Amino acid sequence: MEYKYKNNLPVRSTTKIRFNLSQQQRDWLTRQYNYGLPVYAVLAIDNQVLVTQDFEKQHFSVQEFEEKSVHVKEFVHIISNICLNKGT
Repeated sequence: MEYKYKNNLPVRSTTKIRFNLSQQQRDWLTRQYNYGLPVYAVLAIDNQVLVTQDFEKQHFSVQEFEEKSVHVKEFVHIISNICLNKGT
């Protein structure tokens, strides 16, 4: 899992939030994914978390982040289930 955190969500819904994954990070995540391992790129802002397996994605709009993110407590539950092989 590659985890990125930003302190504040921009105000405008069209603002692009850069994910800032390096090419090396994207390559490693993709390689692990291709091996069938559960790997994720995670972007957290405040108490909301967006999880993706689209490792080539460079940015998300604020609107997209708000639509696809979950509260950090739900994120912990999801990741715990994945690690314990219980699914999502």
